[in-house]
Amino acid sequence: MKATVAAYLVTLPALVGLDFVWLSLAADRLYLPALGDILLNGFRLAPAPGFYLVFAFGLVLLAVRPGPGAGSLRLAVRNAALLGLTARASYDLANLATPRQRTASVAMADLVWGVVLSALAGAAGHAVFA
Repeated sequence: MKATVAAYLVTLPALVGLDFVWLSLAADRLYLPALGDILLNGFRLAPAPGFYLVFAFGLVLLAVRPGPGAGSLRLAVRNAALLGLTARASYDLANLATPRQRTASVAMADLVWGVVLSALAGAAGHAVFA
């Protein structure tokens, strides 16, 4: 239990920090040109912590926490990447299907970032078990 909590406490800031860097770099170059008409000026702060808290919890329980293949960084990274793919695909593909402004290039970039972000955060959380 202590190791799981410790993994969460490592995974969460890795997830938030890496995503902050991505959003800082990609917002003006990727999201704003393609989605400018539907984006808010700024963002709603309240939902963001909820997403990160829940997603980090999912990463730890479904990808990082030891189970079959315990101690395997490769397994943790693979599972984290698959969880990221599933989560981002749910969001990006649904948004590609409905809003007029959503573009395939934004959806694909966001999807790839979700896989990379999840894999990196999962690797960080796995370090607690190594």
